[in-house]
Amino acid sequence: MNLFVFPTNRALNDFYINYKSSILPDATTIKGFFDEVIIIDKKTKIPKHLRKIILWDIIDEFEVKKIGFDKTFLRFLENSSFLFNFFDEIESALIDIKDIDSSDTYGDYEDHLRIINKIYNAYKQRLDGLNLYDNATSYRLNTAYLKYYKNIDIYIDGLVSNKDFSIIKSISNITNINLIFECSRYNTFIFDKLFDYKFKPQMRYTININTNKITNQITIQTKKPKISLYSFSIRLNQALLVIAKINEWLKEGADNIIVVLPSEDFKRYLKLFDKAKNLNYAMGLEDTNTIAKLENLKENLNIDSTQSKLQNIINNLNNINKDIKDELLELSSFSTIFEKLEYKEILDFIISNIKNLDDISGGKVKVIGILETRGIDFDKVIIVDFNDDFLPKINDDDIFLNSSIRKKINLPTIKDKENLQRHYYTKLINNANEVCIAFCSNTIHSSLIDDLELNASNAIEGENIWSFFPQSNEKEYIEDIIIADYTDSTLSVTKINDFLSCKRKFYFLNIAKLKPKDKNENAFLGSTIHSILKDLHNDFTMESFRNEINKREINILDKVDLETTLYKIEPFINKNYKMLQNGREILHREFPFECEIFGFNFKGIIDRIDRYANKIYIIDYKIKNNFIINNENYLQLLVYKKAIHNIYKDYAIEAMYYDVLNNKVYYMKPEDEEAQESILKETISLFKNGNINFEKTNSSSICHYCNYKYLCNVY
Repeated sequence: MNLFVFPTNRALNDFYINYKSSILPDATTIKGFFDEVIIIDKKTKIPKHLRKIILWDIIDEFEVKKIGFDKTFLRFLENSSFLFNFFDEIESALIDIKDIDSSDTYGDYEDHLRIINKIYNAYKQRLDGLNLYDNATSYRLNTAYLKYYKNIDIYIDGLVSNKDFSIIKSISNITNINLIFECSRYNTFIFDKLFDYKFKPQMRYTININTNKITNQITIQTKKPKISLYSFSIRLNQALLVIAKINEWLKEGADNIIVVLPSEDFKRYLKLFDKAKNLNYAMGLEDTNTIAKLENLKENLNIDSTQSKLQNIINNLNNINKDIKDELLELSSFSTIFEKLEYKEILDFIISNIKNLDDISGGKVKVIGILETRGIDFDKVIIVDFNDDFLPKINDDDIFLNSSIRKKINLPTIKDKENLQRHYYTKLINNANEVCIAFCSNTIHSSLIDDLELNASNAIEGENIWSFFPQSNEKEYIEDIIIADYTDSTLSVTKINDFLSCKRKFYFLNIAKLKPKDKNENAFLGSTIHSILKDLHNDFTMESFRNEINKREINILDKVDLETTLYKIEPFINKNYKMLQNGREILHREFPFECEIFGFNFKGIIDRIDRYANKIYIIDYKIKNNFIINNENYLQLLVYKKAIHNIYKDYAIEAMYYDVLNNKVYYMKPEDEEAQESILKETISLFKNGNINFEKTNSSSICHYCNYKYLCNVY
């Protein structure tokens, strides 16, 4: 008797659909196979949603603030996936946390590992006490099941962990095992680590685990698909391409069509336009009805004071969702943990664990994620969001173990994981007959476009064909002429620079008072380093810098990002340490000033003021990875110099920009000062005279990231 094992349910179904004989062989998925093969005596698998509850219950015993974790329940639920992903990965690699080498890491890394190891051990002990298990480390094989099959063929399309491979080798002592897999230039690293062979791309291999020999190898004959590449300036408009292509292909009689979403959230756009209900969402649809009812319970909960909080919640679920009620009844033995929570927190926990509803619409075309494409070929394929933001996309959790550590402990590196995604996409594309790829032109396209030898600059402009706002329905844009006065008596360097870069932007922000809501998500690194440099003492050492990091409550992923930047900052720290040892003195950090310049009141904050011998040094920190002095002007330094001139009139004053990450200094020269003085006088003269024409800039680079570009019709 033979058994066939496939990577996904979809591949398993495809196998049965295409099997020619009337007698179907035994087949299963890799997950179903391991569930059947591995036996853990006297223990039960912990329900996935209970993991977080138990972990939160033990977290009070540990110094989790040191690793950037908030103990409040909802915040912890959001961040706990970091810990579980870490636990899952080290267990699948058969690694003990205490054996991880913390060299080539940031200063507190060893301490973080120590805390995480304590949490991990406590979690395991709690599970043992409850006769539960999470990832089985001690098990026995179901020999009766395995002996039933003379031969087991396992089809691999993805990573093979050390643990899984160890189980497979143990099984080969009981029955004959073959691994079947395809190699591309992106995934050979997986199999090179498992076997003493050098595998070639574009080959399909069969390896017998019992003999450790290649028993078959075939060159993969890929198709030459017709690939169409489309660019869109608005993400939503990609959905119109999807609907149009599906309608076209269905009319042609095609029936093996899929839509692949690198990011699941794109399905909301597809639902908006799929009026014919041709799409079926493999990932399911959000149960909005149940969520709304649970949200309503927060304000309308009937409470019986004689019963536990969990039981009260269960009682209130009678007319909402039977499945949720049954799941909570299974957790009744853990009701003491729920007693520590507020009712709102329990309901939020339930909402966060609501499963998507199966899509029963019966649409002809499946909408799936890339992992669901493994092991199957499709005729027609549409892929959206082919951008660097989404493809390849690596979890932030993976960053905690950097590539250096991953290599040492034989884990896939970040590059390995990215390449595996590239393997999935190239295999999907090369095995199709026709492929449509769409990306957004206002962000970086995926490097896989270049790997596929497609030219992004030659992409078809999708909005010329499909647009949610057709040009024929658009109102004609009429250019405004805005002439107004600036009546405020205060100015700042930022305002002056805004005025010089784009007068229209200045008008919207400072006169029309249209405040943007956008928040710069990349500002964390710069603002944190600024803050640390403010609090740093005159010893100016890396140890002091790290101590300042540890004083701040920063989540662990931001801390990792910050710590990995330290190697860039070290030359700056060392140079300043030497200067301070040689007599230089820091007089002020973040020095606030207010002064009058040409009739206007200027306010601001100077990052740092130093004194050495008979000179005063004004320092403005620039903390950017791509700081380019030619893109800056010296107006800021000119205003700073004017602001402190009367305070330090007995000293010569030098002003500089300090590129912290590259340890470079740029002084304002006399000719720079003279040029900026002239610009400042001319600009202030315009403010004084009034009747200013707030015209738009001609620079497209300024408009690209402007919050007001839609008002100016330049998007």
